[in-house]
Amino acid sequence: MRPTTAQILLYAYATSPFAAKAHCYLLYKRLTFEVYYVNPMQARDVLPVGHQVPVLTVGSESRNESSDIGIWLDELYPNKPMLLPEEPKARQRLLDIDQWISDRLIPNTIRAIGDGRVQGLLNSWRMGNGMHRSCDGGLPLAARIMWPVVLKKQRFIRKLVAAADLSRPPAEAMELMREEFLQRLGDGPFLDSRAEPSLPDFSAFPLVTHFYRLGLAGVDTLVRDPVIRDWVARLQPHVTGEPPLLPEALHRRAVFYQA
Repeated sequence: MRPTTAQILLYAYATSPFAAKAHCYLLYKRLTFEVYYVNPMQARDVLPVGHQVPVLTVGSESRNESSDIGIWLDELYPNKPMLLPEEPKARQRLLDIDQWISDRLIPNTIRAIGDGRVQGLLNSWRMGNGMHRSCDGGLPLAARIMWPVVLKKQRFIRKLVAAADLSRPPAEAMELMREEFLQRLGDGPFLDSRAEPSLPDFSAFPLVTHFYRLGLAGVDTLVRDPVIRDWVARLQPHVTGEPPLLPEALHRRAVFYQA
């Protein structure tokens, strides 16, 4: 049942990296909030704005679009750890990295998940099972069986795959994403060689860890890299809290890659 008393309420799917971005922002700011895992079959009726997650409601106001939610949280809670600096050049560099995550990392990761008939089917069924076990009321059996078809028909999924690097095989494209990620990490410890984490760190974190933890195949390219694993370890304390980023019942792997 939808919670009704939370001052800060995140509408999410447990399997959505976009919703997980917003979840990371809230954990980093150490805000008190609740997560409502929307049943996708009821999303249009339940969401206060738009028809896709994430949606964040603070008091009587709601916003969607994950990165915009992060900017909004900085405006609402400037006394909490900031996701973006005020200095214009540094801020723009971080927004550019966040745009790279949206334009490059997310599309190529989504494409890798669907790569190959068998792998794509298994990954889709695992995501459907994760959705069923977390969303309000669960999914009908027919929906869980047909989840690979449901996902492929989603307009935003088709749009993301079309934006991927289609000139390369998915595994090769993900290797390129790893190289581009390391370039943006720089000397670390966080993206853009910053001493403290910022908005794009929390935007990228679910792409590196979320699908891997869900047990999906073909998504370990980044988490196998020792430098990126160290980045994950540095970020982990900043995204540990309640509610947890991924429901414990959906964990199929530990955070770090195990050969």
